Amino acid sequence: MTTTTDPAAAPSAVTSTLPPVVYEAPPAAPIGGGLYAVSTGPLPMPEHWYGGIEIWPVNCASGWGTWPVDPCLNPVDDHARKTGARADPLDPFFPLVVWGYDECSLITQTEEMTLTRARQNLVLHEQTMVESGFADRLLGAATDLGTAPDITTATAMLESALAVRGIAGVLHAGAQWAAPAVSALLAAGSPILRSPLGASWAFGGGYVQALGDTVIATGPTTVWTSPVDEHATPDAMENIMAALAERSVTVGYECFAVAVTIDGEVS
Repeated sequence: MTTTTDPAAAPSAVTSTLPPVVYEAPPAAPIGGGLYAVSTGPLPMPEHWYGGIEIWPVNCASGWGTWPVDPCLNPVDDHARKTGARADPLDPFFPLVVWGYDECSLITQTEEMTLTRARQNLVLHEQTMVESGFADRLLGAATDLGTAPDITTATAMLESALAVRGIAGVLHAGAQWAAPAVSALLAAGSPILRSPLGASWAFGGGYVQALGDTVIATGPTTVWTSPVDEHATPDAMENIMAALAERSVTVGYECFAVAVTIDGEVS
């Protein structure tokens, strides 16, 4: 307790100020949904991952077709035969290092207290950082299908692209499109929101700025993560305890990516 006396007041006029009660807020869980919720994994990062991960696809080959049933029907093409080819792998997907940091006074904080804050920064923001980084790959690789006036038309265009390939896939979009999609009955279900034809919606916080008005459909996605590395050390020169929690994350998708840009406001 601190006590102060006003010199201009009477000798008996003394005011007291109590220090505030300290309440440390509990760690919050990261927001649900997004890229991690719809992906296979997280899987352990494989050995020798520094050169990236090359996904060998199994869901986008060309070995399928139809054949006449009538045995008396002469084939139009005498050389017709059942054939097909496996899909080629996409370019390797490279890892991204994500980290959480905290620092505070050496006098008041231990290593574990500082590490707790660093861990929480990583837990809360890892997915959004990964989504933001992954968006660069999506935008660079996706085939542009054009523009749409609204989220309904965009979803129809992307679902068509997925349907002709026979897979439900993943629809990647900024979190600002979740409410309009749900309102238009384009996204429903729990814990994963799905489109009318069953595609998984990844409404990501990291996609809000990175994808903006663009919605991208891909084949199935997979996430790989390394163990979290933690370091805490005192800095005598700065009189602080510094802590870092970090790990590597790789995200990849199979088959293809196509994009539609919504040429209209969120509504």
